[in-house]
Amino acid sequence: MRFWLPLFLVWGLSACASVTQPGIQTISVRTVCEGRLVSNASCLLKNDKGEWSVGSPGSVSISKSYEGLLVRCQKGSSKGENVYVSKNNGGTWGNILIGGGVGYLIDTQSGNGFDYPDSLTVVLQPPCE
Repeated sequence: MRFWLPLFLVWGLSACASVTQPGIQTISVRTVCEGRLVSNASCLLKNDKGEWSVGSPGSVSISKSYEGLLVRCQKGSSKGENVYVSKNNGGTWGNILIGGGVGYLIDTQSGNGFDYPDSLTVVLQPPCE
């Protein structure tokens, strides 16, 4: 039993971001066309954890992921899309220092160790509505 306790503690501590970081992130989305803010555009956000819709400008809560976040917006015939990359947050670095690879793999799988930018701007292509 004494042998397993240290291993269990290391495993438990290695999942820092999965325990300390939420799996949900609120993101604001805005759209622009020819340098002007576009209101009432419809946007779809998608990653390997799901899909979410939001009107622009607006905010939406999404599930975090290690994978990129595809954002497609449209108003009339104006369309735009971009892929936003997730970045390591503080919990991931704790996993690398304390738990090594096991915790990092857990956070990568859950997405909790990664964040997207809090504010996203999608450029719509002319003709602008």
